[in-house]
Amino acid sequence: MPDGIDRPGLQPSLAITEVQFIAFACTVTDACGTVDVTAVADAPATNTAGCKWTQTWTVTATDACGNDATCQVTYTWTVDVDDPEFAACPTASIDLDCNLPPSPRLRLSPMPVR
Repeated sequence: MPDGIDRPGLQPSLAITEVQFIAFACTVTDACGTVDVTAVADAPATNTAGCKWTQTWTVTATDACGNDATCQVTYTWTVDVDDPEFAACPTASIDLDCNLPPSPRLRLSPMPVR
């Protein structure tokens, strides 16, 4: 069953690798020795909206006796490759009137992105 893990710090180019999946998804234990773990993407990564992506993986753990278990995890992440854009950048010079040069110490606060 997908657990809907959201990894905001994870920004793969367009897909999660098997190694990343196993590292982030789970810990496997077995009462009788070592376990082989494999992971397979159920489908290619899908662009859900704008720069949001999602992909579901199934991991299979198999022990030395042939017993196995599966875990399915859906990852979501953001791939932002677009530069920010100004909505209304002035194209004409702005007249500051007489004796009012711009201050070199003026610091603008960051604007929230909406």
